[in-house]
Amino acid sequence: MGIMDSIVKGATNGLGQAIGGVIAKVVQWIPSKKEAKQNELNKLIRENEAIQRKPGELSLIDSGIYTRNADRIKQLRQEIGTIDN
Repeated sequence: MGIMDSIVKGATNGLGQAIGGVIAKVVQWIPSKKEAKQNELNKLIRENEAIQRKPGELSLIDSGIYTRNADRIKQLRQEIGTIDN
């Protein structure tokens, strides 16, 4: 049974290493809290820039979205530590 034990042990170790590698990749992919806030900040800035580019007068909905985004942008900049004066 020595050969079978070593085969099972080798397969188990290989599987463990493969799973460990996958977990390491997933953990590496998960953004840090600061990166996540920076990504949200960039998305809100792009959304507000798109609203500003709309022709004509802003609708009430667009105006509300723009204001909400602007408030969140200010908050995120404070949290990230990149607030403008």
